[in-house]
Amino acid sequence: MAAAKEVFAAVRDLMKSTNRPQNVQTALNNTGSRFGKTAIQKALDELVAQNECIYTEIGKTGKLYLWNQALLPVLSDAELMAIGAEIATLREEHDRLLQQKTTLEIQQRRLGASLPTETLLEEVERLEAEVKENTDKLKLIDSAGAGISDADMLTYQKQYRDALMAWQTRRTRCMEFIENMSEGLDVKPMKLLDQLGLEPGLPASAIAEMKRTQPPQNVTATDIRRARAAKA
Repeated sequence: MAAAKEVFAAVRDLMKSTNRPQNVQTALNNTGSRFGKTAIQKALDELVAQNECIYTEIGKTGKLYLWNQALLPVLSDAELMAIGAEIATLREEHDRLLQQKTTLEIQQRRLGASLPTETLLEEVERLEAEVKENTDKLKLIDSAGAGISDADMLTYQKQYRDALMAWQTRRTRCMEFIENMSEGLDVKPMKLLDQLGLEPGLPASAIAEMKRTQPPQNVTATDIRRARAAKA
């Protein structure tokens, strides 16, 4: 069984070092449950008798004990000002580091996604150029009227439709990627494209025109071979 002096020393150290209200149960818990409740109660009562602790009644039978605040050292105005300045400095450093952490996380996500984004957009630009080339060819065909064989016409139509479908697929994937990336960064898709220095692609009017000028039928390689065989 622990000696009374050991219990008293442990409870006194707890009350002084924590400077928080304790009842018998919390004092028992916070001293590692090494002592019995009766011993804890006697130690607290002894601290009150020595004016090192004060207490207040809680309910009908409970008591809440606290270290006597009059025994705590009083800081001078200069010491209080120094502590306040140190707290302000630490708060500023905390805010700066938090902002730096947020910035680095955003940069990390951008760097992790920049390569696939650039690759997709380069492919979209290539397909846009291919679609434009085939569109120009079709316009020449329409203006010339004659002089173009059925096989060549079907070939151009197939190239145009294939390129347009491929472009539409890549554009959809690219925009889905941008939207997912922007959602993770909490940034609007168009703003994210602008921040990355990327173009959003063709305007809606251009896409509508491309669909409008689309050949009226699906052309297969078999159709082209048949047309060439008929010409021969």
